[in-house]
Amino acid sequence: MEHESCRGGAKAVLNLQSNSSISIAYHPHFGPHDDLMLLEIDEKLLPGILHNRVSLRGQSDEEAVLCMPSKTYAVKFVGTSNSMFLVPPSDPSESSETASDEPVVPSVLKVALGIMELVEVAPKLDKLKLLLMENPYRPEDEMDVEELEIEKDKTGLFQWEDLVDRIQASDEELRAGLRALSAVEIDGYWRIGMRSIWILF
Repeated sequence: MEHESCRGGAKAVLNLQSNSSISIAYHPHFGPHDDLMLLEIDEKLLPGILHNRVSLRGQSDEEAVLCMPSKTYAVKFVGTSNSMFLVPPSDPSESSETASDEPVVPSVLKVALGIMELVEVAPKLDKLKLLLMENPYRPEDEMDVEELEIEKDKTGLFQWEDLVDRIQASDEELRAGLRALSAVEIDGYWRIGMRSIWILF
């Protein structure tokens, strides 16, 4: 395999017949490309990914998980013994300039040493309880604010977006976790009462 200009794309490889071979070349931008990873997914998950109904969640000190609307998946790297070549699509402008009798040579952009696979896992909801316990709701809090006409302290209060950013769980699993804790949304923040805390313990 030699360095050559890009004269063919993935289509040439996809159309390759069984028990046949084809020459390949290095793409002009061949390299490690650490920002490109192969992800192996179950076919039933494909529609959600294609329609952007997934998200990666986790803090900087946590291993990221991939969340679908109702389930959570750990993302694991699996090495492979066979080399996998990543061949980008051909450039339409270049293919139009190429003579029809000139052999097509797919260009390899990267050699992948493994794939990322998804493993369904339980949502990590223990952290949810700890967050909501930071500032539990007390009826006297509302009375103090109304009487003193002061701005409410937002320390330890979390809106839905804050919980989504911090909790490694799908939206459906997160809502189920809030229901299990008897949490309610008050003034845009999710709270649990002091009585709920005593029940939890």
